[in-house]
Amino acid sequence: MNQLTSMRLSTQLALLLAGSILVLTLALTALVGRLATEKVKADIGARFADLSFQAVDKIGRSLSERQREFELLAARPDFAEPGVSAETKRRYLESLQKNYPHYAWIGMTDNDGKVMVAANGILEGTNVASRPWFVRAMQGLHLTDVHQAVLLQKLLQPGYGDEPMRFIDLTFPYRDREGRMAGILGAHLSMKWAEEIERSILLPALRRQGIETIVLDKDYSVVLGPPELMNLTLSFPALSAAAEPQTGYAIQRIASANEYLLGYSKSSAAAGHPSLGWTVVVRQDLKAAYAPVRQLQQQIMAIGLAVAVLFAALGAFLSGRISRPLRLLTEAAHRVQAGEDSRISKPKGGYAEIHVLHRSLQTLLEKLQEKEAAMLAADRRKDEFIATLAHELRNPLAPMQSGLELMRLSGNSPAVVARVQTVMDRQLGTMVHLINDLLDVSRITRGKVQLRKERISLRQVLESAIETARPLIESRRHALDLRLPAHDICIEGDQARLAQVVGNLLNNAAKYTPEHGRIALEACQDGDDAVISVADDGIGIAQESLPAIFEMFNQVGKTQDSSYGGLGIGLNLVRQLVELHGGTATAASAGIGRGSTFVIRLPAGPNARSAAQPEAALPVPMQAIESAAPAVTLRILVVDDNSDAAQNLAALLEALGHETSIAADGRQALEAVPRFRPDIIFSDIGMPVMNGYEFARTMTATPASRRTVLVAVTGWGSERDRLRATEAGFDYHLTKPAQLADIRRILQEAFPAGEDGARDRAA
Repeated sequence: MNQLTSMRLSTQLALLLAGSILVLTLALTALVGRLATEKVKADIGARFADLSFQAVDKIGRSLSERQREFELLAARPDFAEPGVSAETKRRYLESLQKNYPHYAWIGMTDNDGKVMVAANGILEGTNVASRPWFVRAMQGLHLTDVHQAVLLQKLLQPGYGDEPMRFIDLTFPYRDREGRMAGILGAHLSMKWAEEIERSILLPALRRQGIETIVLDKDYSVVLGPPELMNLTLSFPALSAAAEPQTGYAIQRIASANEYLLGYSKSSAAAGHPSLGWTVVVRQDLKAAYAPVRQLQQQIMAIGLAVAVLFAALGAFLSGRISRPLRLLTEAAHRVQAGEDSRISKPKGGYAEIHVLHRSLQTLLEKLQEKEAAMLAADRRKDEFIATLAHELRNPLAPMQSGLELMRLSGNSPAVVARVQTVMDRQLGTMVHLINDLLDVSRITRGKVQLRKERISLRQVLESAIETARPLIESRRHALDLRLPAHDICIEGDQARLAQVVGNLLNNAAKYTPEHGRIALEACQDGDDAVISVADDGIGIAQESLPAIFEMFNQVGKTQDSSYGGLGIGLNLVRQLVELHGGTATAASAGIGRGSTFVIRLPAGPNARSAAQPEAALPVPMQAIESAAPAVTLRILVVDDNSDAAQNLAALLEALGHETSIAADGRQALEAVPRFRPDIIFSDIGMPVMNGYEFARTMTATPASRRTVLVAVTGWGSERDRLRATEAGFDYHLTKPAQLADIRRILQEAFPAGEDGARDRAA
């Protein structure tokens, strides 16, 4: 037995369970990671934002205290008194600097910018009128943002080290007792003041975690922070987009490829505190911030792997109980596949799911068998349609071919040429009609048909349809009853297409009604509808066939043995054209042999009547083509329901010197055989009443007729058709249109003693 699967069920189940646990573990890890990451981001971000806010608040409060000190100092009237010595003022400023060492320089100027007094005498006598802090002070501004003071740094060295010194300027005007401004009290506040605030907030434990503080001025230039960032101007989209108050947290890259989780807070002049527009940022590398989350994920993965191994072992154990009934069911399915069984046998034991699976497989097998049968039937219908199309195209070619041979044999006799031209014109019309129907159906299906609607007379539509169907009606000697209302009915429609619809119905009625039948064509108005009905007393339609009567390629009662011709597209074309006009087409029949009625309803509107018209009459019937009957050597009976094909073949045989007779179907041929006593019979296969196969079997079963040579002349030309003709009793098989050379060959093979001798022997 072939290996059922490429992998054992136990292995598959173990892998499935282990894989499921791993997938769940991965999903849980990802979910926990996502949730924990968001939680960590929110918690740490909020914490960093709070630290930033504390730093901003402390900076603001410290600036407020310094500014208040200067405001009080500048308000002392003795500072502007001439009687107070410079030394006294200097000592006071030095004591203030001693109490707050971050005052790198503190001094007093007059209104012209000359430094009058300064702590430690630094810059005394120097004119600072052009310095920004003095200019801003004269403009009433008390705070100046961070800047470098190169000259002051040189004077203060070495006490402040070699690093560039940066300062914040505090300035206030001082006045005399009369309130006149006497000068400017100014100080350079060292940035070490801000560093001290930063250290007081960011404890050593936090620094060990890689947490850093960055202080930015109003232009986002770094004024305090890691050395690699100093004096850089950074971009902070979160700050730029934030609304007041500008405090929050975000994830962002800061002058590196690494991402940071950062909290930020921007200072403002709220609560009366002075503000330089600084922003404090507290940051931590994102990997370090999310380290606890990664540890949690690793723990979950370790637990998941352990559980996966456990479930893999459990799966291997359970697979033994599951695999046995499945294996039995699979073996049963393989027996069906090998053709050893037509049903999947039910395994013994097992469990409920196995029984459900068995029922499902059996149902699936039955559906597949049904689909296979349907596909075979569809393939058979396709072959039948192709064969029918070939047959219907060959049928008109046969009289045209034999007519050409007849013209050649007669030396283009005017009488023969005229007769053949009539036949060829009629058969060409048949082919054109067939091809036009195919093209019309194709165009309608693709939506390419455009109706030329106009106000038309229903009587004219019917007269045009009768003219189209007249040849077939008269050739089968039917009586046509025409019933029209006294007043003509006018409708909106395409006259040519509606005439085609009614003509198809009349042709069908003539074709499927035995000779000397009756066809009734009636028109009337029913409310807002124009109603056209075509009724006949022909072969009728079985009740089970009525629902599909208008379907494409449907030929009710049609077989290869007994054919009325056509492809089964006429009624489909009728329905589609009627529906394009907004109408309906229906069919009714009392059953086989009881005739049929087709009804067309078209919208006409309430004002469809026109003036009364005289009753229409059918044109005079066409005259049959006359044929000569010269003396011949062989008696040949031609059997074909296509009168043109029969007459042309008979005329061709007569031109060869033979005596001929014609029958329209197998029953007429059986009646003619005792009377005519033919030596050879050329018979069509697909004929109404009695087909060619039945006729051949009847002939071979009759002792008196066994010596008669039977030749099948048909549009069915496959190898299967040839074998079937031989089995029915035919001696030869010709595919329409039959060639003259093939006819001569058959006559010579059938009667090798010579045609004249054969005729004498037959007599």
